[in-house]
Amino acid sequence: MRFSLEGLKLFLETYKSSTYLEAGMFVAMRRRCASARLILRTWLVSVNQLVIGWSYQDFTANKDQRFANVREEDDDFSPYFG
Repeated sequence: MRFSLEGLKLFLETYKSSTYLEAGMFVAMRRRCASARLILRTWLVSVNQLVIGWSYQDFTANKDQRFANVREEDDDFSPYFG
């Protein structure tokens, strides 16, 4: 599938201050054709998967660092459960 550079640039400029859906709808309305909407859906899914993938990788990579400062008494629920 070929992407137009102009459409991609417009999408990225719009995305800077918008959500995925708003950016996609803006470009789709600008293009006013079904093929542009299909391309935009593909872009949105791809970008969304990248963001989810990056978030998951960051979460798993930093797991040890995030929990390094947790003390055992932080997990003590005895004041709440008698």
